Amino acid sequence: MEKTGGHKKEDDKAILKKETAFTTLKIASHEPLTSRLQRTVCEKCNKKRKYFCYTCFSPLTDGVPTLVLPIHIDILHNPSESVSKSTAVHCKVLCPNQVDIHEYPYIPEFDPLETIVLFPVKTAIAVSDLTDEDLKLIKRVIFIDCQWHSTNKFISNPNVKRLKCIKIRKQKTLFWRAKAEGPSYLSTIEAVYYFFREYHIRLSGGYNGEYDLSLIHISEPTRLLS
Repeated sequence: MEKTGGHKKEDDKAILKKETAFTTLKIASHEPLTSRLQRTVCEKCNKKRKYFCYTCFSPLTDGVPTLVLPIHIDILHNPSESVSKSTAVHCKVLCPNQVDIHEYPYIPEFDPLETIVLFPVKTAIAVSDLTDEDLKLIKRVIFIDCQWHSTNKFISNPNVKRLKCIKIRKQKTLFWRAKAEGPSYLSTIEAVYYFFREYHIRLSGGYNGEYDLSLIHISEPTRLLS
């Protein structure tokens, strides 16, 4: 979306506020990203990319650690939306063995006893309200990666509809590519971050930056834009 001169000062303040928010997170050094000045050729597909290949889900920078998650992630992606702009790729790059990305209309069957969906329907249960029995059973969490107006075809799919929905607390996006719907609409990687943050707090009673690394690829562009 094009910015007009009249909104420039307000936009600069918003970017600065987001940069300040990132400084409170325990994110690994940005040096592996800042040292990458040019695009490089992905060895798998021979296409030029910068920090990672969004076609092969391969990291193209050395020094960015991987992230270990307590449960598996399944991401349902809308193929009509460009994967190059999807932050779901960040998750796959950082957690290659614990993330599967499925292209709609393909949605696999999931075990309803051990799978939950992050989606704020009226009956959704807050992560903080999950029972001890829920926590023992949960082995997979599903995230829907699409624009808000396209979510219905995912949530109404029989393989998704039969699953329990959970929700996170309302948050404001830190992503530099803000959504047109408003600041409370998060990017997929932010939804992943806030879910695991709340999940960790529910399990252990506290949080010490265990999943902050998940935001490294959106924090660096914000820092550069400021």
